[in-house]
Amino acid sequence: MPGKKTPSKQSMTKKAQPTQVSSPEDENDEKSRITSHERAGLIFPVGRILRIMKEGRLADRISDKSAVAIAAVLEYLSAEIIELAGDQAKEERVMKKHMIKPRHITLAIRADEELNELVGENVIIPMGGIIPHIEPEIEQKPKRKRAKKSMGGEEEEESGEEGGDME
Repeated sequence: MPGKKTPSKQSMTKKAQPTQVSSPEDENDEKSRITSHERAGLIFPVGRILRIMKEGRLADRISDKSAVAIAAVLEYLSAEIIELAGDQAKEERVMKKHMIKPRHITLAIRADEELNELVGENVIIPMGGIIPHIEPEIEQKPKRKRAKKSMGGEEEEESGEEGGDME
């Protein structure tokens, strides 16, 4: 056929050069991947927690759902501690820096009865300090002034309180 161009041998042997233009299908592939923590609606990485559980050899078989449950519990506890520590930091805002420090975390955990029971007494948070507490038996009781003798030989009692009993 004379009107039709036939491809030359050179054009047939040349390989097509890859183009840099990406198709919309390629972009959708990346966006359509949903991670397990996104599917569960969590921030903590479920896949990483599952891997750590498997590497720790906690059991012969570990379900994916167990990693989701552990991630959810860890996320909840972290959010609770951070919220309470943030409240502690707001109370102490002496300097104008908005920062949660280890001291605030310690105060928050020790102030909350359930978190304190969960963490236990043996856990030490570095740079967290201790909770200020003075036993009532150790606290100094107000001293009474002793009786003075006046010139006439009579005794006068100079006590600032009546009754003198402290509870």
